[in-house]
Amino acid sequence: MGTEEVEIVERNYTDSQGGLYLQIYANGKQVNRQGLSGFSGKEMRVAYVWTVNDWFDFSRLDSGAKLRVDITNIRGSKTLSKSMVLTNEESEALVFNGKYDGLVQYYYVCSKCNADLQTNYYSDAQRIVWFSGKYKFKADRGSGLDRVASCLGERFNTTGSNGYVTLMRANTPAEAAREWPMAYQAYGRVQPNGRIDKPGIEDLQACARSKRLQVTFEQ
Repeated sequence: MGTEEVEIVERNYTDSQGGLYLQIYANGKQVNRQGLSGFSGKEMRVAYVWTVNDWFDFSRLDSGAKLRVDITNIRGSKTLSKSMVLTNEESEALVFNGKYDGLVQYYYVCSKCNADLQTNYYSDAQRIVWFSGKYKFKADRGSGLDRVASCLGERFNTTGSNGYVTLMRANTPAEAAREWPMAYQAYGRVQPNGRIDKPGIEDLQACARSKRLQVTFEQ
């Protein structure tokens, strides 16, 4: 879910019977219920820690699902309940990352190109010549995304030794929409007179196969 520091000042439970239970709701419907821990015959003086991603296979849910997590702590005759409603971005992250390893977009940077890519061909400006689409990806053993970039550089090199292919990567679509535009502002865009070839998803998949990478891309 993120990183949050919590200081435990004192844990001094006096009962020795109880349990900790979890329920997950998607769009108001219960999709998971399980016991996290039960304890009997001893006092519990330490904190339990779980990662929410490990509780449930969130890839089973539809994107855009509204998520709520309920925790119930029963200690003897006392019951303490805590309900957490996840933000849209938190819900998206759980569902999206259950299905994919992230989102990637490739682009070609020319380090010595002017705005039209033809007149006064050499300059000191860094400009973006082409963008690929934004693709979801899943990788079995490491992403290998940089090796796909080098392959695309060989196949879609439009400026000889004056350019290179690089990439933007994000964990979720919301992160990409928030952070990628700021990175693009460091460059100008070329406005060529003619058509420039740029890779599609089939080219990314072909590069992954040629490099023997266990990476798949989706629209």
